[in-house]
Amino acid sequence: MASSKSSPMVRILIGFLALWFIVSLILILVWAISPNMKGESQCNAELQTLKDEFDKKRLTWDEDRRAMETMVWQGRTNQSLLLNWTRQLQEQVRLHNESLYFCLEDNSVLKANITSLENETELLKASEASLTEQVSQQQDLIEYLQHNLTQTASKLKACMGLYEAAQILKHTAETETVACYTNQQYLQKQLSKCKQMSHTTKPKDEGPTGASSSIALLIVLGIVSFLIPFALRGSTMSAPMEVVLSADSAGLMWNCAVFDIHTGSNVLSYRGGNSSARSLTVLNGEYILGAQLGKNFINVWEIQRKDQLQQKIVCPGIVNCLVASPDGLYVLAGIAEAVYLWEISTGNLLAVLSRHYQDLSCLRFTDDSSHFVSGGKDNRALIWNLASVVQLDSSRVPEPRHVLSCHSLPITDIHCGLMGPQARVATASLDQTVKLWEISSGEMLLSVLFDVSIMSVTLDPCEYFLFCGGSDGNIFQVSLCSTAVSRDKTFQSDGEGNQVFKGHRNLVTCLSVSMDGTLLLSGSHDETVRLWDVQSKQCIRCIHHKGQVTNAVIVPAPANMFLPDSRPGITLPRFSRHLNPSEQGEGVATGGACLRLGTRGQDSDETYLEKRDRLHSLMCAVTDKSVFGDGENSKVRVSELEEEVRTLKKINKDLYEFSTQLLTKPN
Repeated sequence: MASSKSSPMVRILIGFLALWFIVSLILILVWAISPNMKGESQCNAELQTLKDEFDKKRLTWDEDRRAMETMVWQGRTNQSLLLNWTRQLQEQVRLHNESLYFCLEDNSVLKANITSLENETELLKASEASLTEQVSQQQDLIEYLQHNLTQTASKLKACMGLYEAAQILKHTAETETVACYTNQQYLQKQLSKCKQMSHTTKPKDEGPTGASSSIALLIVLGIVSFLIPFALRGSTMSAPMEVVLSADSAGLMWNCAVFDIHTGSNVLSYRGGNSSARSLTVLNGEYILGAQLGKNFINVWEIQRKDQLQQKIVCPGIVNCLVASPDGLYVLAGIAEAVYLWEISTGNLLAVLSRHYQDLSCLRFTDDSSHFVSGGKDNRALIWNLASVVQLDSSRVPEPRHVLSCHSLPITDIHCGLMGPQARVATASLDQTVKLWEISSGEMLLSVLFDVSIMSVTLDPCEYFLFCGGSDGNIFQVSLCSTAVSRDKTFQSDGEGNQVFKGHRNLVTCLSVSMDGTLLLSGSHDETVRLWDVQSKQCIRCIHHKGQVTNAVIVPAPANMFLPDSRPGITLPRFSRHLNPSEQGEGVATGGACLRLGTRGQDSDETYLEKRDRLHSLMCAVTDKSVFGDGENSKVRVSELEEEVRTLKKINKDLYEFSTQLLTKPN
């Protein structure tokens, strides 16, 4: 039983040993046969190498582990710092939220306050507008009364001058009456002596001859006594009635000069600077104004003081053209593309008209100062009504009465005829045309086409002829009374009045006709001013200059031009450069009253025009009666005018006090 049980185990053991033997044998055979199998020493060497590498890797791993531990520690530290910073930021955000909440509450309160302040501002603006309107009305009344006061004072001054002149004429008439009475007595005595001699020494048949000789002697003595006063008066009237006023661009000898129209001799000269083209004008027969070439000021000379240093009026910019109104109340200046209007008595800038798109080239007033025309390089000419420009309502922008826009190139010159609002206006342009317009309707009456550009234009006083200065030096005379009636025509020289004046060698920039229409004055860039006889077309006089002629005009000789002791009636104030000088810190000009037409006050019984007509009639009555020797009535009229002036002064003072109380009264 035991042997049976051990035999399988033995067999298994024997099988296992046999299997091991076989495997060992196979391994030995494989080891012996395979070249890749290594020896023990080599394996040990490799094992040692692997151990060394393992040690190195382990050291590296230890270092990396320590570095990672250090980084983990730093990360944890940074995390703690970030957590602290986050908690701080959260606290700050909480505080900001609280402050924002308070700010929102304050903002709502401020909005409520702003709304209330806006309501109060609207109320204050309404009250300010009301007060401004009241002040404006009071200022209008004050200006109206000041205007009336100034006019009345001027009329009174004129009346006093006329009264003194009448007294002088009365004294002269009395002296001449006494002289005539003495001559009459002397002649009567001589006549009686002649009669006695004829009766005593002559025969009876020679009586008529003696009587006739006595009568002839009486007639001769009477004629001599009658002509002596006229001869004495004629000796004091040697001054010319018209003179030539001209200027050139060089200004070497003078800025502008006055020449005798009959002899061509230099009568007066005014030194200092040089005047630009179309900027020389005579102001009220007392001053000469000339815009400095390329500068922003106007030179001023008293017309009778040739050796004086000129005054200067500073302007907002370079003056391109300049003109004074014939009544001496206003001055127009073209500065860039705007028209500036000043009042002479106060120096206030009344208006700045910016309706041109390019620089202005010329300005002209009508003969009655009611309208003016502006021409510019924008090919347009604008007709303005002075009354609509000089207005008290500053909210309304002045508009031109008519816009003349038929030219295709810049306007070079403008000439206004006579008859005020019913006058005709001639415009010259670089488009080789001259056009004639009607001021009242703005309608074009005539257009004349030439072969050259036209630089200047003028009309004779009767408006029979139109004179045009060309760029080639010729002057073209166009007849306005020709039989051929055509609105558009081309100039052709013929025998019906269309003629050409030849003599200048360069473009003609200035033209002017004498008062009787017999003489034509022309100025050119050939540095000469020529005087022409209109009928014969011949040059009768040539005045040489040192530069291109910029201005040349025939003007009536003012009465005080040749009286060195005379002085202007008014002193020119400082001209303002802003529309509202009080807001710009310039102050209000003193020494003059505003002449702008205002509305009539409610307590006034008559308008300004009615007062003007009444004062004019009183002045005429005073003048007529003074000439005829009614001195007592003149004194009565003068006293009445003085009383009216005192009344106006009192009204002005009362209005000033009322306005002051209204402005200073607390709300």
